[in-house]
Amino acid sequence: MNKKHKKENVETKKDLMTKANQTLKFEPKAEDNFVWRGIILLILVFGLVLLYSYNAYQSYQKNLIEQEMQKAAQKIIDSENIESEIYDLEYEKVVTQKKTEKLDQETSEEFREVNSKIQNIEELAFKINEFEQRIAEFEENLADSNLQRRLNSIILSYFDFRKKLFQGGDYAVELQNLELLAKDNAEILEKIVELKLLLPDFKSDWQIKKQFKDIEPLLLARQNNDPDQGFISNLRYNLSKIFVVRNLREDAKTDLEKSISKIFFSLKNLNYQLTLQKLENIDPKYNEILKEFKILIANRVEIEKVDFDLLSKFGS
Repeated sequence: MNKKHKKENVETKKDLMTKANQTLKFEPKAEDNFVWRGIILLILVFGLVLLYSYNAYQSYQKNLIEQEMQKAAQKIIDSENIESEIYDLEYEKVVTQKKTEKLDQETSEEFREVNSKIQNIEELAFKINEFEQRIAEFEENLADSNLQRRLNSIILSYFDFRKKLFQGGDYAVELQNLELLAKDNAEILEKIVELKLLLPDFKSDWQIKKQFKDIEPLLLARQNNDPDQGFISNLRYNLSKIFVVRNLREDAKTDLEKSISKIFFSLKNLNYQLTLQKLENIDPKYNEILKEFKILIANRVEIEKVDFDLLSKFGS
């Protein structure tokens, strides 16, 4: 019975397989073959990529292991040579220290030598500076001496000119020499030019006194007579100029006579500034007679001012 049952089972399996084959049995198309070929090709390519990547990874790991081994071996070599390196370093340290000591000694000697040279240079520079100062002082003194010498020449020349001038002598040569000597001194030359412009109206002291003495009779004659008032008055005026009548008593003198006395006194003392003031105080009716004399005195006052300025410059 069991055999029978097994037989039936075998037949049943055969039938199922026959039916399955009938069911799965089909005729593939050309398009399906192309797709399947593509899929298979992709699978092969993917497999090759995986295989290449695996080999590359294996190679990287191998190289990494070799590098680690080389480093370990180098450490061993370095550890074996460290004592030799320490010895070499100690030896180099000793040699370097000796060289440093020698260099310090040489540097110290060179420094002392350089310092000595610097001191010598400083001393030399000080002496040169002192010498230059002495030269500058000498040149300054020489310049001052030359300037003073020229100034002395101007002073002597001016006093020669001044003496001739106030004595009423011929001063043309002295004035020319004075101008030549003062040509390089602007201040003095300016005053000399100013003085030169006043010289045409200059008169000496005695000439001024003589001129006022000649004016006195005219003033006294004009005191009581006006020549413009007619023939008789003019005649009296002319006679009064010849026959001068003066009051000898001080209390009997007129204002004009008192003014004349004061003017003579100021002229005697060479006080021309006071003389000019006294002339200005006289009655205006005498202006025509005193006109030229006033100009003469005013000119003399200006000359004395310039003379004083020059003497002040010479004295300074």
